[in-house]
Formats: sequence, C-alpha cells, structure tokens
Amino acid sequence: MAQLLGKRNMGIALTILSTLIFAMQDAITKQLVSDHPVWFIMMVRFWVLLVIAVGWAMISEQGLYNVVRTKRPVLQIIRGLLLFAEICLITFAFSMLGLADVTAIFQAHPLIVTGLAALFLGETVGWRRILAMFCGMAGLLVMLQPDGNIGGW
Repeated sequence: MAQLLGKRNMGIALTILSTLIFAMQDAITKQLVSDHPVWFIMMVRFWVLLVIAVGWAMISEQGLYNVVRTKRPVLQIIRGLLLFAEICLITFAFSMLGLADVTAIFQAHPLIVTGLAALFLGETVGWRRILAMFCGMAGLLVMLQPDGNIGGW
C-alpha cells in the first residue's frame, strides 16, 4: 500500500487529474462563450480563483502574509499579467474556433517552451530534443490538417 501511495505515483495521479480538470475547464469555457461575453467569463473566473487562492493561503501553515511575500515582486506581477493574457487569448480563441482546433494549436506550447528555455535560460537542448521538437511540429501539422492539405494558414 505504501508503494501505491508513493511520491512518484501521487505525482502521476495529480498530473492526470490536472489534465482532466483543464480539459473540463476548456470545454465549459467553450460552451459559455456561446452565450456570454468573454470579459464576463474572465471576471467570474478570476474572482472565483481569488476567493479560492486567498482562502487556501489563509488556512495554510505559512499564513496569507508569508504566502504572498516574494523577493521578486516585479517578476511575479509580470508572470500574473502573462497568465491573465494567456487565459484571455485562449478564451477569445474558443469564441472564434472549435475546441479541437484550439486544443491542437495549444499543443505546440511544450515545443515553444523548450526552444525558449534554450534561448533565454541557457538550458542545454541536445540533438534528441531538437529532433523531438521537429517531430512534434510535424505531428501538430498533421493534427491541424489531417486530410494532408498542408501549406495554408
């Protein structure tokens, strides 16, 4: 039983659970944008997130003050603004495209992060990862154009 509840298995289970939550969240957002303005959905989403985050921080061992305290407030503010922009843009995308199309395009983000990590963070990206990135991009093109009509936007 201890093996079943080990850190590795717990990490795998939490990753699967978070993937399911994100998928449900995207499907619900796609459904909501057909009836409500994007900005209304964003407002409700972030107010609910604020209530949950503050409540969770208040009951944590560190307390609210220690949870929000940071040595790099400017970077945290930039990070928050980028997260807000990303969620706004994907919500707008759901209002203009289908759920499958947006999800397929969004699958390129690990490839982009890998490239940017090498560029900005100086991380080593060997030939195997570069080859995997090219294979991933080819797979992305297949997902977006399964009929083989590759070449258009």
